[in-house]
Amino acid sequence: PIELPWDLLSTLAFFAQSDVALNLHNNELPKRALKRLNEQFLHPDDPERDGFYIGMVLHFADSLSLLHVDEETRRMSPGPRAADWVKLSFGAQARRLFALWLEDRRWFEPTTQFYIWRTPDPTRARKQLVAYLRECPLDTWVSLDSFLSHIQAKTPYLLYTQDELVRYMGVAALREFTTRWMSNEGALLISMLTTT
Repeated sequence: PIELPWDLLSTLAFFAQSDVALNLHNNELPKRALKRLNEQFLHPDDPERDGFYIGMVLHFADSLSLLHVDEETRRMSPGPRAADWVKLSFGAQARRLFALWLEDRRWFEPTTQFYIWRTPDPTRARKQLVAYLRECPLDTWVSLDSFLSHIQAKTPYLLYTQDELVRYMGVAALREFTTRWMSNEGALLISMLTTT
């Protein structure tokens, strides 16, 4: 429950103590800075992975105005709201990060390359996932497979409605929907459960 707030605070401390500027060629942080930042996290990520977690932490910091990039020097430093953020308890930080994730239309989990005609609203799927998690009994182990099967049977259309599928992709997309559910919507739910 404290890992994401901890890592966000570690990110703020890193940029307060380090002189790091964005690359000129791609407007991203240098790889060596990302590696040093990753080492500050509570559970450092595997350096061979895609850097999704660091990207998520930086996205949340940016969305909350906790980081600032100087336009002239391109240096990153704690932003205007960082001083107020660090005064909050871990619990308050975690609740605010969860609320941000739940409503954030600009953030997408990594397994989202199956969009068909437009980028969907990811908040609909997140809210349905949270609603299903709330229904789970506290004293019973629920396997991931049975959890996903339950969602697929009850509310399979997480990103696109049935009408949207037919209107933009035709009846064939609707016929294939069930067979592709686990690799599309199911994969997105797994990504949500294993990241944010």
